[in-house]
Amino acid sequence: VEEGKVVNEGDTAQFKGEVPFSSSLKCVKWQRYQNRKYKDINIHKEKYWGSVNDLKNPILKINKAGPDDEVEYRLK
Repeated sequence: VEEGKVVNEGDTAQFKGEVPFSSSLKCVKWQRYQNRKYKDINIHKEKYWGSVNDLKNPILKINKAGPDDEVEYRLK
């Protein structure tokens, strides 16, 4: 989400990640902070349709965002 941008309930939130180049890096995955730990996000679920775990352009889309989605996210 762009800095200062507000996502209304029911809208789609989009995050773009930046991955520093490393020849040893083979994959990335999106995670969300839940119950005091980070959990992997299954980007193939309808909630996250349109997301990609691409090394060059990782994108997380949260469709129909709601209060339960107001947590920390990271790219690992």
